[in-house]
Amino acid sequence: MSVQSSLCTLPVNVLEDIAVYTLDPLGPPKELLPLLLTCRSLYSALSLPHLYAQIFRFKFDWTSAKRRIGNRANYPSNLAQQLKVYCRTLQAVRSGDIHAATLLDTLWNAFFMMIENDGRNAAQLLNYAGLKAFAKRLVFERLWEDTRYGWPVQKAANSLALWLYWFSTDAEDLTAEDDTQSRAVMDLVRPYVTNPVRYPAFHAAAAHFSFPAALNDDLPPPLVTPHGFIPARNYGTLPQSASADAAIRTHYGQPICVTVPLASQAARLIYLSRSEQTPVPANPGWPETREVAHARGQWWVQPTQVDMREFNAHRAARPLDHGDWDRVFGYDDLAQPALSARFDDDWARWRNCFDMRFNGPVRTPYTPGSLTGTFFGRMLVCLLIHQ
Repeated sequence: MSVQSSLCTLPVNVLEDIAVYTLDPLGPPKELLPLLLTCRSLYSALSLPHLYAQIFRFKFDWTSAKRRIGNRANYPSNLAQQLKVYCRTLQAVRSGDIHAATLLDTLWNAFFMMIENDGRNAAQLLNYAGLKAFAKRLVFERLWEDTRYGWPVQKAANSLALWLYWFSTDAEDLTAEDDTQSRAVMDLVRPYVTNPVRYPAFHAAAAHFSFPAALNDDLPPPLVTPHGFIPARNYGTLPQSASADAAIRTHYGQPICVTVPLASQAARLIYLSRSEQTPVPANPGWPETREVAHARGQWWVQPTQVDMREFNAHRAARPLDHGDWDRVFGYDDLAQPALSARFDDDWARWRNCFDMRFNGPVRTPYTPGSLTGTFFGRMLVCLLIHQ
């Protein structure tokens, strides 16, 4: 005579709580397997989307998806599906295989996890999966794998690798790098920083001053050069399938169109974070303060010693705060906004700026006041010496 396990007599909600509380916070829910193999009735009770939605909320950040995509993103069936996606992503990154056939999917999903991070996604990718070493290998071993006329190729895999490399960089990494290591990183990404003709710095072509752009606008025809079309006039389409500049991704059970994040923006952050490790020296002849300059009769625009100390004290490329697992703030907490909120404007651009002809209801991807502050520019100079 078969004896029924006492677990099988418990209500489903209690079984689900037991299942969740037995899980290790980091990594896929492997502890669930023994419970599922106990008996058929327990397997059936623990195979509902509601349980896997609970597990997703326990292991991953989810408030940004509700904020950006809507309530449908948090339906149990969609969270259950996203749990599978993110667990496979963790396993793929942890494997360290930078040549896997599914690499592009892994990079996209890891990118989504980092821009949705409120403390838990980063912990999963950095502490469990080893994203830092994975992204570094990608940049060092594959960024220059394909070249065109001696320049690294502009493609989604390269762009996503650069963004993930930046996302996984912390202040300790920058401090630990010696001058040789920093210069090696800067040399790798320098083309993306210094050649905006080939690697655009903005989602819209600089030749356009108003949007939506018309196909028959009064612009000179583009020139064909080794760097591509000059000026760049990629109008894109509302794609039915993936294109060079936009991709169709299934995210939280919903197909979304998202533009490839710009490689040049991530490269600038990587480059400047190393460059800023060395303070910009002040000219010894500059006055100490603005008042001293005026007392000397120097009313023209020039830096002071105080200006340079202020400049060196504030970094343009600061590594991201990856958050705290136990301090996950809600999407509507105005006193302590979620960490992921810093990418909301970027998300609006990535979701809406792939077709310059589109004339629909798009939220302005810019928060007024975000550029407020004191500015002192940096200039990168590339010298070409002919013998």
